[in-house]
Amino acid sequence: SAAALRLAEQRVKVLLIERGTAPGAKNMMGGRIYTHSLERLVPDFRDRAPLERKVTKERISIGAGNEMTTIEYSYEDGQPNEESYVVLRAKFDKWLAEEAEKKGALLVSNVQVTDLITEGEGKKQRVVGVRCHDDEVYAKLVIIAEGSNTLLLEKTGLTAPTDPSTMAVGVKEVYKLKKEDLEKIKCVDAKEVELKNPFEETLFETYKDLKFSHYNAVTNGISYTKLLFDISDFELEQLQYASILSYLLFNFNTKNKTEAEIIKEIGANLGGVSSYIDVFRKHKSDECEVKFIVSAKNLVEKSKELANIIEETTLNVDFEDKEALYNVLLEVKLMLENKFKNSGHAFVARRISGFYNPQSKLASYHGEYDFYLFVNKLLDNYKTDNESIKENLYNVAKLIFNKSRLLTNFVGNKEEYNDFKEVFTSFLEKYPKDTNRQKGFEIKLEETGYSEGFYFDSLVQYVGVGYNIKDYTGTHLVLRHILSLDYLWNNVRVKNGAYGSGVIFNAFGDFNLWSYRDPNLAETLEIYYNINNYVANIDADEKDLNKYIIGTLNSLDVLMSPSAQAAYSLNKYITNSPFEVYDKLVNEIKNKVLFMATYVFVSRYIV
Repeated sequence: SAAALRLAEQRVKVLLIERGTAPGAKNMMGGRIYTHSLERLVPDFRDRAPLERKVTKERISIGAGNEMTTIEYSYEDGQPNEESYVVLRAKFDKWLAEEAEKKGALLVSNVQVTDLITEGEGKKQRVVGVRCHDDEVYAKLVIIAEGSNTLLLEKTGLTAPTDPSTMAVGVKEVYKLKKEDLEKIKCVDAKEVELKNPFEETLFETYKDLKFSHYNAVTNGISYTKLLFDISDFELEQLQYASILSYLLFNFNTKNKTEAEIIKEIGANLGGVSSYIDVFRKHKSDECEVKFIVSAKNLVEKSKELANIIEETTLNVDFEDKEALYNVLLEVKLMLENKFKNSGHAFVARRISGFYNPQSKLASYHGEYDFYLFVNKLLDNYKTDNESIKENLYNVAKLIFNKSRLLTNFVGNKEEYNDFKEVFTSFLEKYPKDTNRQKGFEIKLEETGYSEGFYFDSLVQYVGVGYNIKDYTGTHLVLRHILSLDYLWNNVRVKNGAYGSGVIFNAFGDFNLWSYRDPNLAETLEIYYNINNYVANIDADEKDLNKYIIGTLNSLDVLMSPSAQAAYSLNKYITNSPFEVYDKLVNEIKNKVLFMATYVFVSRYIV
C-alpha cells in the first residue's frame, strides 16, 4: 500500500492486489510501527491513522543457554521521528490502502497471485505481469510484497530458497490484565463512531433507444462494464437453460472462432469477462427480478475489443459440438458436487433460506441443488435428448440477447463513459428488439416445519436451522454479533467440537444458524433450540454492550473498490431500496438499548 500510495501520487496507473478479504486480513507482525518512514509518506498521519498506543518502554533480551541479559529503555517525549506506536494490522493496513485509493490507486481484494509472468531467460529474464489463477494482468513494473516467504520469486526461479540460518524467530508476549486494570483503559464510545454511507448515485439515461446507467468514479484507466438482460419472465426450464448458457459463454466455440481463439483474444485484450445469473429482490417485497449478466473489466482504450468479443460470443453462438457440450455439462455437475461438499455450511444456509425466501429459491433453481438435479437429468438422458438440449440453448440465447431486455452499466469517469457509449451503441444496435415475453412460473416454497437431510460420504456434518422473523433492525445485527462470538462459539465449537458455527440475519428477516464440520447432530440442534433461554437471560453491562456494538459497526464498515461501490449503488436502484436504510441501521446499532427477544424456531435442518 505504501508503494501504491507513492506511485499514485505521481499519477502512475497502479493496481493493488490483496489476497485477503481486505488489506491486513492476512498480515502478521509484532504489532509495532515506526514513524520515521510513515511521516514522509503521510505527514499528518498522527491525526488520521488508526494508531493504538505510543510505545514508551522497550526491553531487549539476549539469551545464551540458561542465562539472559535484558536491557530496558524508557522513552521521553522527543522529536516526532523518534516515535513508534502499537497498531492492529487489520485496521492500519485498511486505512493505508484507502489513502492509496484516494490518490488514484485501484484496489482489488480476495484475489491471489498464483504466478509471475516473465519474459526472457537468464540475466535478461524480467517480470512483466502476474497470473491470478485464470486471469492475467500485465504491467511495466511489478512490486512483490510477499514478505519473508518469497514463494513467488522462488517458484519463478528469480531467487534461491531462503536459508533458515538467515531468518529470525520473534516472540510476542501477551499479558492478561485484571478487570480493574482493563477498566482504566480508555475505550471508544460506540455513539461517537462515524460511518459513511457507501451509497453514491448511479445515473440512468436512454441513448439511441438503448438503456444506459453510469457510476461516476476514478478507476485509473480501467473500466467496468455490465450488460444486464432481464429474464424475470422466463419459465423454470428456460431459467435453467440460461444458467447453462452462462457456463458456455466465453468458453465454447462460436460460428466464427474456436474456444481457444476466444480465450486467447480475451487474454490479450481484457482483464476478465464472465457471465452469470443474479436475483434481485425488491425492498420489503416478495417480488424478484432475475438478470442474465455479462461482466467485464478492461483498459478504457480496449472498449472496441470488448464490444467485438461480446458481439461474437452472444450473437454467433454455436452448440453443434455434442461431445464438447456433454463435457461442459459434466464439468458443471462435478463443480456443484465439489461446492456442496467443500462448503457444506454455506450449502446448508442457502438451502434453508430457500425454504421461505423467494430470492434464495430462485437461486437454487439456477445455481444450487435444484439446478444440480436439472443438470444431472440432462446428463442421464443426453444420448436421446442432445438435439432438444441444443435447440433449447439456441432458443434461450435468442430470447436473452435482446435490446428490450438490456440495461448497460458502466463504471468510470464521465469522459470515458461518453466515449464508451459511442463505441458500444454501434454494437448493441445489432441486437434484435422483439418483445417476446414469456409466461414465467410460480415459485414453490416449503411449508412451515419442513425438514430434510442429505447424505455425503464423510465423517462430519453441517447442521442448520432457520426461520423468518419478518423483521430486521440494527438490534438484530448486534444480536448476531453476540450469538456468533459468544453463545455459538462457546457451545457449538468449543464444547461441542465443531470447526465453526455462525448466524445469518438479512434484510428480509431470514434468521439462519449453521455449523461447520460438526461431529454432532442432536447436541447441536439442542444448542440451537436453547438460544431462546440464552437471549432472554443475557446480562451485558454497559462496557460489554459497547464492545458488541463497536464490533457490529465494524462489520458495516466495508472497504469497497469502485466496481464494488458501483454494484452496491446499482443494486439499490434495481431493488428500490432507500439508500437511507444504511444510516437507519447504524443509528439503531449505536443508540438503541439492546432489545433481547425470544424467537420460536421452526425445525428446518440439514445434515
